[in-house]
Order: sequence, then C-alpha cells, then structure tokens
Amino acid sequence: MSSKAFARRCNALIADKAVWSIPRLDFGRYRGATVARFLIWLDSKVETQRVLNRLVKTFPSFILLEDQSDIPDTGSRPMKLLSIFLQLSSTAEIEDVERSIRDVPGVVAAEVYFPRQNYVYDDWFVERIHSRIRMRA
Repeated sequence: MSSKAFARRCNALIADKAVWSIPRLDFGRYRGATVARFLIWLDSKVETQRVLNRLVKTFPSFILLEDQSDIPDTGSRPMKLLSIFLQLSSTAEIEDVERSIRDVPGVVAAEVYFPRQNYVYDDWFVERIHSRIRMRA
C-alpha cells in the first residue's frame, strides 16, 4: 500500500471516529531508561509454557511477553518464538540479561533489539480498523 493510500485511509478512519487514539511510546525521549526487545528461539521439543513461566519469574517487571510461535516460518519445521520487552537501567545490563535468557532450559538462541518507538494497537482497535477498511474498500 502506498503512503498516500495509507494516509487517506487513516484520515477516513479518524473522521469516522473508528480510531480515537493509537499510543506511541518514544523510548528515546526518556533519559536513564533503556528498553530492549529480546527475540527468543526455543527448542522444538520444549514446553513453551514452562519457558514463559521461567521468564516471568526471572524478569517480573517485564513490559510485554508474547508467545509468537504461530508466526509462519519459511522452513519445514514449526518455529517456537517468544518476544519479551524489558526496561533496563542502562545498556550495560544487556549482556547479563541475554546470558540469563540463554541459561533458561529450552532456549536455543536470543537476539536483542533496541526499538526507538513502539506503536501499540489493541485488538479492539485492530478489529474496528479492519471493519472500517472493509466498509470503505
């Protein structure tokens, strides 16, 4: 979709009051706070819930923890993938956190990203946005 088409559809959604607000978290705005997203790949034989429970216990102040295993993989076997957002006091904590994640039984690999901004779309908004797009199409 072109940026013009997207802008036109967004403006129509706003005008029709289908979208009231979409939160935008700007992590670069706040000093002394580092937000990191860790993508965590699991062994295909491990029980996902066990790893999720261990992560909650290890990082009780997580911002967001999701099981993203239902994302289609291009390979021949299903992929088990978790995503966790953590707020850290500094980037110096990253190595220790990554090591803690990799030490969880069943974790095969972990990769860290430093998002600058995160747009949050609740299911309620997504449902209404899709409904309005279908009505306008």
